[in-house]
Amino acid sequence: RMEQKKSKVTSVVQGQDWVGKQGIFHTWTVRFENGDVGGNMTKQGNNCAFKVGETVDYTIEPGNRPDSFKVKIVPAAPSSFGGGGGGGKGKVNEAGINANVALNNATLLFCKLCDTLGQEWLKAAKDQPERIVMMYAREFSNLLNELSGLK
Repeated sequence: RMEQKKSKVTSVVQGQDWVGKQGIFHTWTVRFENGDVGGNMTKQGNNCAFKVGETVDYTIEPGNRPDSFKVKIVPAAPSSFGGGGGGGKGKVNEAGINANVALNNATLLFCKLCDTLGQEWLKAAKDQPERIVMMYAREFSNLLNELSGLK
């Protein structure tokens, strides 16, 4: 289960590079002040997105092995889509971001349910996957808007 957290990075150690279908991947073990430890991979360059001493928002989720975890930096949401057009700002922009996050997480949940529950769930879901994803997206969006004070 993926969780979003915030903590200070205490160490970043480069691991073994490996070659995948999409090229060379650089691996890193990242340790946090709150005790979390996880792996991070980069394809671009030979430096990790996590920097020692920085306090970051990140996600952590189970990895491919039983006692492993994957960590990724959560990108900061822009305060506005600036430039010449004025862009969305404030509560309208926040509601749009919440809707995007909700739909993304609903899709991830649907895929995870298909993986976890197997063929029976997949057969039942194939009849109406959009309806199932949108049901979860609405629930997530309502919760995010409520937590953001938008409802």
